[in-house]
Amino acid sequence: MKGSYISLSATDNIGDNIVKARNEANIDENGILLDDVFFAKPSQASQFVIGNSSNGWKERKTEDSRTLAEIKPKQELLYELIYEVK
Repeated sequence: MKGSYISLSATDNIGDNIVKARNEANIDENGILLDDVFFAKPSQASQFVIGNSSNGWKERKTEDSRTLAEIKPKQELLYELIYEVK
């Protein structure tokens, strides 16, 4: 996420953990994120960036403009193949 534009304003629709992450993040005066910030869920990352409630599976996109929801089934299958305990 380093180099991403982060909205400098935020609504009350984001969780306390996102507010805390935004307050602790290294963001310059123009809203550019200077260090990577990591989240467990796409919606958390999306809320961090836009400062409002959002569905990261639909809002976040890959470099080739596909939503995460479009690639999610493939990711889940890969996860199951690699990490499934038998």
